[in-house]
Amino acid sequence: MAMTLPNPVISFTGILSKLTPKPRRRAQAVRRAAATTTRLVPALFGPADRPQTAFIECPAWCAADHMDRMEHFDDIDHYSERVNVAHVHSFTLDWDHSELESFISADPAANDERIRQTHIRFGDGSGEDAYLTADDADQLADEFIRFAARLRDQAAIVRAHKAGQ
Repeated sequence: MAMTLPNPVISFTGILSKLTPKPRRRAQAVRRAAATTTRLVPALFGPADRPQTAFIECPAWCAADHMDRMEHFDDIDHYSERVNVAHVHSFTLDWDHSELESFISADPAANDERIRQTHIRFGDGSGEDAYLTADDADQLADEFIRFAARLRDQAAIVRAHKAGQ
């Protein structure tokens, strides 16, 4: 009697689909964790000759060291690690032409209610950041995906043209 083995491609694909995280589940887990997780951290307040330490509530995503400088209580803001989206290097320059970055931010004492709420700041190194809601950031990410596809198309055209020269 002949023994048949399972098709390795189908088996591998089945295993891979179980191991590959589902984007929707991952996003739900991230939202759930971010919404409910805070911690108490020390913060330094007051004049340099009479510093005071107090514990403040801080979001889990906050990377700020609130002990690194003296602050007034209403100067406390929260920000995440910066994500560098792109360093655009030009072969005609000795430095990066531009840099794109984003980070999560909240400024509890801001005059603008939208800036008091958790949001995303997006910058290009110019010093003037764009303030984005989660939906704005999703739309921007979709635009980056379309941009990346067009940029790859342009690179393919340049390669093909250079090959023909």
